[in-house]
Amino acid sequence: MFLKKKPHRNPIYLAFIRTLPCATTEASSDWANIVAHHVRTGNNPVTGRKVSDYYTIPLTWEEHGKLHSGSERKYYESNQINTNIDICMNLILYMEYKRLAFPERDETMDHKEYREILIELIEEKRVKRSKRVK
Repeated sequence: MFLKKKPHRNPIYLAFIRTLPCATTEASSDWANIVAHHVRTGNNPVTGRKVSDYYTIPLTWEEHGKLHSGSERKYYESNQINTNIDICMNLILYMEYKRLAFPERDETMDHKEYREILIELIEEKRVKRSKRVK
């Protein structure tokens, strides 16, 4: 029997994402209400099923509403957002933040899990490229 992997959940990571500036407008979280938008990926494009908390980008409420009022892909293209790069950069920032802020403990996300997520993103990009070449 094939068991599906459950998406990773990490409320601490989502709180960290909400401290970052908006990926579209670069509005700071100091004065803008930032939300962590879960990016649908090739690994889990199903509507109604949330992806891993690590597949998130920061957006203002206004931009988040614009994104959900149309096509996600068109929104990313029109705003020149490369979600794979943004997700990777957010993960790197988070790991660095944790290393500096909490050097004695590392319990919310271990390096193996972090590495697996980055590998998934890289593999997804390779699959997309190979489909375009054919």
